[in-house]
Amino acid sequence: MIVIGSARMLADVRNLVKCYQLRGNIHYIEGKGHVLSDGHQSLPLDYSAYDTVVYDLDVYSFETILRLLETTPGHTLRLATSSTRTGVLITEDAVYERCVL
Repeated sequence: MIVIGSARMLADVRNLVKCYQLRGNIHYIEGKGHVLSDGHQSLPLDYSAYDTVVYDLDVYSFETILRLLETTPGHTLRLATSSTRTGVLITEDAVYERCVL
């Protein structure tokens, strides 16, 4: 899972990963739309090592997110989203709500 967003969103997702004991290859990248305008495509990553990309909805618009996913060369990533306003991580498989450790 590639997670891209603000420092606060990354902290929220780290908390959810720990709380719900999510496993797998997870790469956290602090970035905002004006800095990482090409999102995950800005990064020298092997996309085949990841199945999902999580975008911060407070930073990236749905239009931008969908454009980036459509133009990812050679690999299909699933979309997940999170927002610091809700503290919720929404993936293809589940909705993870804010929790207290």
